Amino acid sequence: LGKIQDWIDMGRLQVPEADDKGIRMLTMKDLWDAGVTSSRIKQGVKLLAGDAERLRTPLHLEVSRASKKAIDAVEALGGTVTCAHYNRLALRALLKPQKFHPLLFPRRARPPPRLMPRYVDGAVRGEYSPEVQRRNTDLRLWKDTKAQRAMDLDLDLEDELRNISR
Repeated sequence: LGKIQDWIDMGRLQVPEADDKGIRMLTMKDLWDAGVTSSRIKQGVKLLAGDAERLRTPLHLEVSRASKKAIDAVEALGGTVTCAHYNRLALRALLKPQKFHPLLFPRRARPPPRLMPRYVDGAVRGEYSPEVQRRNTDLRLWKDTKAQRAMDLDLDLEDELRNISR
C-alpha cells in the first residue's frame, strides 16, 4: 500500500474521479501499466499492508487477493477492495487486451471448487460475496475493460464476424 501511495504522489498512477457512470475501480491492469507490480504477473496481484500508514488516498481496488490488514487500511480511508478470480486466459486478456478482438474477448471463468470459498467470503471481500456485490452496486463501481467498451459501442457481432472472415 505504501508503494501504491508513492506512485500516486509521483503521478505515475492516476486515481480515477467519479463521473456520471459511477466510480471506476483500479484493476491489476492499472497497477501493471503504472509499474507498481513486477513485469510478470502469473497468478494475479495480492495486496499487502506494507507501509499502510503512508496511504492517504481512498482507493477502489480489484485484485486477486488481499491481506486483512490491507483491506482494513484501505476501508479506513473510505476505499474498497474486491478480490476477483482470474484464470490464465482472463488474466492475459485483462493485461494485454490488444491481443484479442473486442467481440471475441474471452469471458472470465468462475473459480474452481477448491477456491470458491475464498471468493464467496465477505471477510476477504470476495467478488461473489453478497455484501461485496451490494456494496459495489450501491457505490456504482465499474471497471473499464476492452469487452465493456465493445458492449458500449453496440457493435453488431454478425457484421464484425463477416468483416473478419473476408
